[in-house]
Amino acid sequence: MLKLIEGGLSQSKSQAAGEKEQIQAEGQRRMRQAGVDRFLAREKLTGIAMPSTIRVFMLQVEFAVEALSRLSPIPSNIMDDGYWPTCNRAAPFEAALIRR
Repeated sequence: MLKLIEGGLSQSKSQAAGEKEQIQAEGQRRMRQAGVDRFLAREKLTGIAMPSTIRVFMLQVEFAVEALSRLSPIPSNIMDDGYWPTCNRAAPFEAALIRR
């Protein structure tokens, strides 16, 4: 007799895809709320670079979306602020360049 092991295969693929779309939408909402799209448009139109804190925040949110999408199972409270970076807590860009 075969028994399905709970975990990996118990979640349907459509449900997992829906949760990943929800995570991407939340990341986009947070970037939009911080004004990232406005700075991106300005950079493309005028060539003036976006502030480094905004760029770092954008990279951190993109990383969070990737990392959260890979969790199995995806937590039910994924919208909580604890999972996401905030613009005022973004690490300085120079800190990312320091080799340790």
